[in-house]
Amino acid sequence: MHQDPVELIIKVTSQLAFGVLQRAVDRAIYLSLRHAAFSIRKHVRESIKESPEASRPGEPVRTRGGRGNVKNSIFADINNNSAIIGPRYSFVGDAMEAHEFGKRRGANKYEARPTMGPGLLANTDRFAESFRGSIGE
Repeated sequence: MHQDPVELIIKVTSQLAFGVLQRAVDRAIYLSLRHAAFSIRKHVRESIKESPEASRPGEPVRTRGGRGNVKNSIFADINNNSAIIGPRYSFVGDAMEAHEFGKRRGANKYEARPTMGPGLLANTDRFAESFRGSIGE
């Protein structure tokens, strides 16, 4: 008995959904950026200790306690492709700028007591690989 060969025809169409892919990429970037920003914020907040004595120049600022404005002022704002981490002006005015960089504020001259910069540097190695190629190098 002889059978005729069977011809099988398969048609495949594919469609790349760029919109779906772009939304997934944007979401992943946002989540990575959010994680990095809040890790930096956490490190900075933990570096601010309560003490009746002022910190020595070169060390993070200290808080006197009470309302906790210095720690509570550290804020992170994240949008689709950037993050801002730092003290809210509405909480501490320009006091943190004077401490961070060592500036005159009114009649007082403050020695630098970097707080934000070391927080960023302490987390750079953790997040550098995630952002390699996206911010310069």
